[in-house]
Amino acid sequence: MMSRWKMNKLGFLNFWLYDQEEFPLQDGHILLRGNNAAGKSITTQSFVPFILDGDKRPERLDPFGSRDRKMEFYLLGDNEREESTGYLYLEFRKPGTEEYRTIGVGMRAQRGKGIDFWGFCLRDGRRIGPGGLQLYEKMGGQNLPLSKQKLHKFFDDPSCWAESPTKYKEMVNDQIFRFEDIRQYDQLVQLLIMVRAPKLSKDFRPTEVKKLLNLSLQVLTDDDLSAMVSTMEQMDNLEDTLHGYQAAMQSARIIRTEYNRYNQYILGRKGQAYLDARGTTQRLRNQLRDAEGLRGNLERRLEEQSERRRQSGTRLEQAKAQRAAMGDDDLSAKRDQLKQAQESCDRLASQLRQGEDQLQRLEDGISKRETSLRTLTRDCDDARAGIRQHLRELNDQNDLLVLGQEHDCYVRDIQAERLNGDQRPLLAALRQRSRQIEDVLRALQKAQEARGIYDSACQAADQASVSVREAQIVFRDAQTQEREERDKLLEAFTRWRDQNTQLVIPQEVWQEIRRALTIYRTLADWGPILNRVNECTRICESALQTQLLRAENVLNTLLEEQKEQERELKQLKAQPEPIPPRREQIQAARLQLMLRGIPCAPFYELVDFAPELSQEERDLLETQLADAGLLDALVVPEEHLPAVKELLEEYPDRFLLPGLAVEQPVQGLVPDATGRFPSEAAACLRGISQADLSAETALLPDGRFRCGMIRGRSHAEVPAGFVGAAARAANRQRQIRELEGRLEQLAAKIQAAQSEVSEHTRRLEQLEGERSRIPAAEELDQALALLEQARRELRQAEEEQKQKLAAEQAAKQAWSALEEKCISLSAGLPYERTIPDYEEAQRAAASYRDTLNDLEHSRQKLDYAVRSMESEQDTIDEQRDLASDRRKENEAVRRSMQVSQSTVDELQAYLDRPENQARARRLAELEDEIDRQDRENREVGEMCAALEVELKTSSETLKQRKQKLLDATLGEQDTERYFLEDLELGFSGLDDAVDLEERARQAASKIQPADRNYTPEHMAESLRRNYERSNNSLLSYHPEIRLVFEAPNHTVHLRQRLCILLKKGGKELSLYDFIQSLQADIDSTGSILEDRDRELFENILTETISHKLRARIEESGRWVRDMTSLMATLTTSMGLTFSLDWKEKKSEGDGELDTAYLVTLLNKDRALLTPEDSQKVSSHFRNKVKRAREEAHVQGISVNYADLIRSVLDYRGWYEFRLFYQRGEDGKKELSDRVFNRFSGGEKAMAMYVPLFAAVSAQYQKGGEACPRLLALDEAFAGVDDQNISAMFELMGILGFDYIINSQALWGCYACVPDLDIAEMHHPPNAPVVTILRYHWNGKQRTLEDSL
Repeated sequence: MMSRWKMNKLGFLNFWLYDQEEFPLQDGHILLRGNNAAGKSITTQSFVPFILDGDKRPERLDPFGSRDRKMEFYLLGDNEREESTGYLYLEFRKPGTEEYRTIGVGMRAQRGKGIDFWGFCLRDGRRIGPGGLQLYEKMGGQNLPLSKQKLHKFFDDPSCWAESPTKYKEMVNDQIFRFEDIRQYDQLVQLLIMVRAPKLSKDFRPTEVKKLLNLSLQVLTDDDLSAMVSTMEQMDNLEDTLHGYQAAMQSARIIRTEYNRYNQYILGRKGQAYLDARGTTQRLRNQLRDAEGLRGNLERRLEEQSERRRQSGTRLEQAKAQRAAMGDDDLSAKRDQLKQAQESCDRLASQLRQGEDQLQRLEDGISKRETSLRTLTRDCDDARAGIRQHLRELNDQNDLLVLGQEHDCYVRDIQAERLNGDQRPLLAALRQRSRQIEDVLRALQKAQEARGIYDSACQAADQASVSVREAQIVFRDAQTQEREERDKLLEAFTRWRDQNTQLVIPQEVWQEIRRALTIYRTLADWGPILNRVNECTRICESALQTQLLRAENVLNTLLEEQKEQERELKQLKAQPEPIPPRREQIQAARLQLMLRGIPCAPFYELVDFAPELSQEERDLLETQLADAGLLDALVVPEEHLPAVKELLEEYPDRFLLPGLAVEQPVQGLVPDATGRFPSEAAACLRGISQADLSAETALLPDGRFRCGMIRGRSHAEVPAGFVGAAARAANRQRQIRELEGRLEQLAAKIQAAQSEVSEHTRRLEQLEGERSRIPAAEELDQALALLEQARRELRQAEEEQKQKLAAEQAAKQAWSALEEKCISLSAGLPYERTIPDYEEAQRAAASYRDTLNDLEHSRQKLDYAVRSMESEQDTIDEQRDLASDRRKENEAVRRSMQVSQSTVDELQAYLDRPENQARARRLAELEDEIDRQDRENREVGEMCAALEVELKTSSETLKQRKQKLLDATLGEQDTERYFLEDLELGFSGLDDAVDLEERARQAASKIQPADRNYTPEHMAESLRRNYERSNNSLLSYHPEIRLVFEAPNHTVHLRQRLCILLKKGGKELSLYDFIQSLQADIDSTGSILEDRDRELFENILTETISHKLRARIEESGRWVRDMTSLMATLTTSMGLTFSLDWKEKKSEGDGELDTAYLVTLLNKDRALLTPEDSQKVSSHFRNKVKRAREEAHVQGISVNYADLIRSVLDYRGWYEFRLFYQRGEDGKKELSDRVFNRFSGGEKAMAMYVPLFAAVSAQYQKGGEACPRLLALDEAFAGVDDQNISAMFELMGILGFDYIINSQALWGCYACVPDLDIAEMHHPPNAPVVTILRYHWNGKQRTLEDSL
């Protein structure tokens, strides 16, 4: 099992009165003691809670919750500094290892500019202090704290650096505590703050404990409720906005009533002026056209009559000439009379015939029309019956359609048989209503489809949210596993390094490896770690190889020496006598002498010591012979010297040639009596002086010698062993013994060297084994792979959630837009906003249209029948009058015709005489021709004169009429323009489908009868008075009554008028547009309020909110169960055990649910919730909000939606804590304040601290495997008698807490406390320093330690 982190060191740098101070904790426990104002609480609060989450709010720093002293004070003092940088750090250590981890906070305060914050975590083995990371730099003999930028350079891992309290808190949790949910860490810190409270045990009661535990529960945060809180705040704002809109609308409508009257008057007057001008123009245009036609006709007739006059004049002259030639008579007169009488008779006869025909036709027509009149009367009755039936149907359908004034007017016209009534306003209203119904119905159908899409999108988004939460859980688990595996790998590397004996990893390399392990992510990152280990391995291996090589060289040298010694021993044993050391070439030369048979002997074989010589003299003399080169020189008989000289040319050696005898030859040497060449030996001895150093060869007794040019002095170091047979035999034995001794020593050295070689070989093998046992990263690799996979899956889930949420939002916006469109389109319509209602209205509109068509058909039939009846009756009466007149006229004509016929008969008889007939015929012809031509000539002349006069008059008239038409046209254009510009204001409400003339007639007809006699000035003044009385609620819209349009071209015309304008949304609007826009805002705001109100309570049931509530409740339930389980194991020395119960409350009002039932519904899957379930939950929260509002209203408290919903969703109020105790085998009883007061002092302390400590311990169980267990107490155990304080320390020990506690009186030196660091703090009043005396309690004895 992984060991947990324990506090190891607390540190300050340039904070409060601490320049640089550290508090070591040998076993994670420290007691700060001292008088008031000594700094105990400041030191405590700096670490619990500040260094845990970086929250520097003053009420969290001060144990009493005061806001008086802010963090700036601890950095700047009381106006002592303008700016300052300080650090706090807390080092953790895993017991039994050299694994450290440090969290710290840096702050820079500038007076008047706030505090810059940064936090860090050392997790790569580095420590703060000498030889590690220093938080200051030396400048000018001062230790200046590092700036944020300089410190940041020491941190390559971004996960170990934070520049905000929130990120710092998350970093501390990730690196040290490892709660799966950061909110669990928040709950821990909050609980630690509450438990830290000063003098917790003094004046405390169970009710306070339960209150504290309740406050410790984790509630929904503003982040959790951010969407809802935003909705609530928007609803508050929307309500205020809606009230403002409604007040403005009321004022605007009051003004609009008078404005409508004014606009109808102005537009009607302009419309009437336009109609009048148009009528005048049309009349003058017709007159001009008639005048132009008349003039053209006159010109054509004048030309024709002029030609006719010329021709007629010619014919008249010819006839006169022929008549003059025949002379005069009376036949012409008679003939003229006859002609006149006949013409009169014919005319009267024709007239009579025509009169009789007309009379007959009149009588026939009267008969037919009387028959038709009876048929038309029947048709009228049938049409009236049909109209009455259609009207009943139309009224029934209008009950649903509510077309309003147009319908009523039309019905009144029909009922009054005003057959010229205009149906167009009603048809326009029906078309508009039908379009509105169709538009709303289409929008409702689309909204219904959009709602279905939105519901599907919500389900998909909920599922995506579930997937994200599952992926987040997997990701957090993977993160936890990765951190645990990394920590295990770090611990494994630490143990591996500690266990290694051959593979030595220097501290600086070890720090690099630890840093590499902390940032290890991929297999590529393993390379640098292996490289550093391999480099250390190579260094160690190289050192061991060097040592092994050196040992092997020593061994080989010893073995060679042994072989050489054994060879020498063998050779020595094989030789009868020892020989001095010789070079190989000399050995070869002497072998050649022997092979060539040249007799010779070394000098030492031919001489011996004089018997009287002491051993020291013998030793010195032999040493002189050896040093002078004489001892082993050859002595060769003289006769063989040439052969020797020849041999020496090929092989090196030396030999003696006896010289002249000296005066004092050496006396210590004599020829060996048994040796060869005694004469040559004696000759040689005679040539060696023992007194004269200037002789060629001399051996003086004091050790000096000369041999030719060589001079020297000898000192005996070894006994003589070559001169004399006895000496050689002794020497041989001595050398054998020495060689054997050296061989024994060599054997021991060889054995030691072999052991050393074996040891170095073993160490190399052990080094390789230690290298091969380097901890593997497979588990971490797997954890990293799982983490990467979890990260990819989380990103994929989040991306999918983002898409689903975007789709949900888009669907919601589409639905909301359609809902708003439905509201906008249905504004003013008297129907429920449902598809069936609008389908029914649509059918009613179609039926109304059909009925209206039938009614119109019947009305037209009635109109035709009535008009036909009236026409027939008028025609019949007229024809009867005509027939009567015709009878009278026919009778008068008949009488006149009879008189004319008598005259004709008489004249005809006269002219029928034979003599008069021929002449009469010719004269008649000529006279007729003259009369005709003369008459025609006069007529044509008169006609031409008249035509000329008419033509002149016509030209003058035409010119005048053209001028009048031009003036009238300009006047019509002005009045048309004035009317159009007024129409363009959009105030008319007239049908744009009809032509301008019809709209002008409609406008003129809408002037109220009472206003027709008023002047425009009177109407304007009336409007102004109404406007000024009613515009107070509109002032925020900058209302203005403005005179618009320029003055007219003619004073008789009306053009200028008043307009009411307002500003809204940066635009200038007319009163009507403003009211329409304002109504849309009211409808939209009301709809949004309804939607938000519905969403507000529906969102409580959505997966997000209900899931968070469920998670909080389940988490709190587990926490209580863990506390109770833990408390059950804590049997105190008083025999008391304690337990907790977290009980659901019952409903508090009508329409509210019991907590148990409410939580059951919230725990249900959203897809499984029935509409009744949703309604119950929604009603519950609505009633809670309503009751809270009513209570606030009664108390005169102003509350908003956000505060209400936070209160309603605070599940802590849904439950209540109950604290129980049990004494021995007695039953469990509830611990009330009354029972608590009967407890002893120790029992009271236990009753307070057991549940609180158990709450903290249970919360720590949610942390990671290595989670530290910190506890802080301010004025610890105040009010608890000394006899029971030991039990409090024992309780903290049982629960495994590391603690920072402070007290004025406690020492904490109890037998149940195995280890405790004690810092006694002294701060004289107004002194700028704090003096600290450090003690240590080891469970048995308290000792004063040296100051650090």
